[in-house]
Amino acid sequence: MGRISVKLFSFFILFGLNTRLIGQENNLDSLIVLAKKYRSPCSGACIKDSDRVNLLDNISWKLKSVDVDSALFVAEEALVLAQKISWKRGVARGFTQKAICLRYLGKFDEAIAALNFSLAMWEEMIKAGYPVNAGKLGKIKALFQLSNIYSTLGKFDVSITYGDLSLKLAEEIGDKRMMAGQIGNLGINYQLLGDLPKALDYYYRSLKLSEELGEKRSIAINYTSISYVFRLQGDHKKALEYLNRSLKMAAELGDLQMQGAVLGDIGSTYEESGDMGMAINYAKKAIAISQQLSDVYVECTKWSELSLRYTAIKEYDKALDAGNNSLQLALKTSSEAMMAYSLNALGFCKMSMKDYKGAEKDLLRSLAVAQKNNQLDNIKVTENYLSELYNFSGDFKKAFDHYRNYIAIRDSMNNEEVSRKLIKSQVNFEFDKKAALLKEQQEKERVLAEEKSRRQYIIIISFVVVLCIVLFFTYMVVKSLRITKKQKQIIEAKEKETQAQNSIITEQKHLVEEKHKEITDSINYAERIQRSLLASEELLDKNLKEYFVYFAPKDIVSGDFYWAAELNNGKFILATADSTGHGVPGAIMSILNISCLKESVKEGLTSPADILNNTRKLIVDILKKDGSAEGGKDGMDCSLVSFDLKDNKLVYSAANNPVWIVRSNELLVFNADKMPVGKHDKDTVSFSQQKVQLQKGDVVYTFTDGFADQFGGQNGKKMMYKRMKELFISISDQPMQQQKQNIAFTFNDWKGDLEQVDDVCVIGIKI
Repeated sequence: MGRISVKLFSFFILFGLNTRLIGQENNLDSLIVLAKKYRSPCSGACIKDSDRVNLLDNISWKLKSVDVDSALFVAEEALVLAQKISWKRGVARGFTQKAICLRYLGKFDEAIAALNFSLAMWEEMIKAGYPVNAGKLGKIKALFQLSNIYSTLGKFDVSITYGDLSLKLAEEIGDKRMMAGQIGNLGINYQLLGDLPKALDYYYRSLKLSEELGEKRSIAINYTSISYVFRLQGDHKKALEYLNRSLKMAAELGDLQMQGAVLGDIGSTYEESGDMGMAINYAKKAIAISQQLSDVYVECTKWSELSLRYTAIKEYDKALDAGNNSLQLALKTSSEAMMAYSLNALGFCKMSMKDYKGAEKDLLRSLAVAQKNNQLDNIKVTENYLSELYNFSGDFKKAFDHYRNYIAIRDSMNNEEVSRKLIKSQVNFEFDKKAALLKEQQEKERVLAEEKSRRQYIIIISFVVVLCIVLFFTYMVVKSLRITKKQKQIIEAKEKETQAQNSIITEQKHLVEEKHKEITDSINYAERIQRSLLASEELLDKNLKEYFVYFAPKDIVSGDFYWAAELNNGKFILATADSTGHGVPGAIMSILNISCLKESVKEGLTSPADILNNTRKLIVDILKKDGSAEGGKDGMDCSLVSFDLKDNKLVYSAANNPVWIVRSNELLVFNADKMPVGKHDKDTVSFSQQKVQLQKGDVVYTFTDGFADQFGGQNGKKMMYKRMKELFISISDQPMQQQKQNIAFTFNDWKGDLEQVDDVCVIGIKI
């Protein structure tokens, strides 16, 4: 409904003219029909002015979802009439309804002022003897809107303060509908502050109440909120599932405003999953609806997102236009939160255009605003952009500082404790809904537990044997180190004595050398044990025609390892893995990982994905008994490749480590699952598996991250995967042993005099 139509309609209600309005939802139509019955002057069916105020407020409430400008006009008409008849309740409620419309239009200061008037009037009426529950309900609604506005402005602590007051009052009067809305609103604030477990807990509480009440709008809002948490965890499929539920409900309700917001979130989810075309289309749809509704907040947000998406596909002119549109709207509303997002998008675009000075200016402004309002999510993104910016511009110190800040915030938002709490919140909610189903599964779980216990017993016995060996070597190393330290102190003291004691000093020096030799011999012995577990040269020669293995531990023993086996189905399988840590701890972990791989193969598993799934389960089961509060979180990154060299086929499954194939001087990248073989928030998700048809002359490369992460070169920077790709392409047509020599030379030349930072393992197989 257009603004002119609504002005006419309000005029008809107030003065009794007979007209007709078309195109609104059924609820709004029924209110219009009701309004036409009450004409002036009064005769029989005429109602009093207070009822007209109520009617106008209801119409304004319905209109806000389809035409905010018109909704504001009707709300102001209701307020004027309430003031004219000196009806305090109508005036207080009118200020709240007017504030709601002003909020959608981005006029936040005016909205806050109106809500403060409303609160003051409700307090005055309660003190004057107005029914307590009715007065508290009026306060609840005003506090709820204040909480929403301060959240939009990025002042989340203030928003939570008002939200808690609103929720407390709703609980006092037992209004579950208002409780559900305010709990969901608090969840949004905690989400924006980076406390995802608390946010998800609030969303599920709100959703549960909304489902009990059958409140579709509140249910849809909670679906949208929950979807965002799943997006942050990288579960885009789950996020889209909740968003589509929300969009369907919004369409059923005829709520254009909600449809616009949900369409925008669907676009963001497609962007994060890599479908930029769909992401741009959904952003345009959301902007069109927000412009139709004059919803400045949603329009500003979606212009910012659209700017980022155009930058991603290198349409920079469109990206700059979209970013400037977003910034102008943010400045218009004085919302610092919206301003931070807009500047972020503009800074990223300018950085991509190599306008480093302009990008630095925008990104630093964005960071300052985000830090002021404690917007952890925006701080994280901006720190990452600044790290990339300074890396491109050659200021590596600043690049490192911002990258370190980015990692700290990312880890604080995505650490294992957060993931554990998120899973716990979801499980608690699903338990309430599916208690009967879980009861039926108890018997099945008991049988599985018995089988699991039997396998654990076998694994534990194997692990204990290995652990005893490791503990023996550890004891010897610690004992030797203590003796060495003591002998060094003796030598230093003796050196200060007279020349006559030289013979004693010489004797002590020899003792130190002997102890040092003992330590080195112990570690070398451990290295021989570890090498005996690696894939033997005989096994590799038997199954591979042309290959090389470049294996360079950082220390004598290594967390990296390579292992192979012949499977029951006649195939040959090769693992290239990076265990947690390096040196002695890494070597211990590699022994456990190899033992678990062997156990999985012994059980008759032949699929790489099944072998990794089973190995992960064995590792998690063993390490959860390490004595810590939550169980060990160690494991490995691993690429597991099964070869059928008769039919030139390759099947692989990979955890964080990709597989590369060079074919006709072109590098083909086969990506890995973004999760380790070990405890993780996705450790119940199966590893994926891909088949590749090989061609004669293909060179298959598997590797760990030690090569790419090595610092060196003229500027002391990382090797990076880009240089690795260029190296592999350039040497792929050489004999395999020459390739190995080139890889070793390149690595050592790049490292120079710097320390090796990690174990290195690179394997090449020519088809």
